[in-house]
Amino acid sequence: MKLPNLLLVGAMKGGSTSLYDDLSNIAEIFMSVEKEPHSLQDKSILSERGLDEYSSLFKNSSSEIWRGEGSTGYTKMPASKGTAKIAKQVLGSKIKIIYIIREPVSRAISHHQYMYTRYKTGSVDFNEDVLYRNELVDYSKYFYQISPWIKEFGSENIKIITLERYSENKNECLSEICQFLGLDYKISKNAAERKNVTSSMRIIPPVIQKFTDTRIYIKILRPTIIKSLGGRSLSFIRNKLRKYNAIEFPRVNSKTHQIVWEKVKDDVNELKYIVNSRDLVYINKWMSH
Repeated sequence: MKLPNLLLVGAMKGGSTSLYDDLSNIAEIFMSVEKEPHSLQDKSILSERGLDEYSSLFKNSSSEIWRGEGSTGYTKMPASKGTAKIAKQVLGSKIKIIYIIREPVSRAISHHQYMYTRYKTGSVDFNEDVLYRNELVDYSKYFYQISPWIKEFGSENIKIITLERYSENKNECLSEICQFLGLDYKISKNAAERKNVTSSMRIIPPVIQKFTDTRIYIKILRPTIIKSLGGRSLSFIRNKLRKYNAIEFPRVNSKTHQIVWEKVKDDVNELKYIVNSRDLVYINKWMSH
């Protein structure tokens, strides 16, 4: 049975899609066609059927050393509570975990815009929503989110990278990740373009959006469509379905920035002790703004 030994656990709107695409281009790494199955959040994976279904995501892997997936839901505490324990039970202790993070307020804003654009969650105004939607801030508490994984797998098996450094020094970061995985850094094809940029999103008609969130689409139809496209991205189809009118989001004011930072600053101070010196430079830049 083929199961992953590499998990890209987030953060949501933290650059995981870009990193996922780049990992897919490394010859010794197989990343599942379905980026975010979220299988390890569901205890049904402990059943024979659930495990078989999860394993099927990796059936097309061959001689790759690493098999991975990229469910950002694995770092969405408190909703993801217990996920790291399930992962250890299913996959064993000898897996590697990668966590890409970004400046906390920027991530929260992108998260808010994505959820409103795609699902009409909350209101259009981040300044209002962040006051009562705890997840907008909680998912930016990176030390809090990665701590269960450190507890289960040890810090030596976890690689944390800031999106800001990754964006400026992609080759350096990918080389570092390959070293973490015991690989030579070698791209098998051209690196993918940056994906999943919320600010460019338009609204997909609700009836279509509702269907694309169903289990039958995610588990059956979507992989079939991707296979028929030779593994190419579905983004061009989504873009054709989006309406032409972009959403105008109100400006996030300085008071809101301060409110979010007050909520995350203690977490960021803890985070500084578990990242390498190169990423610490960027985290210090977060705090200076």
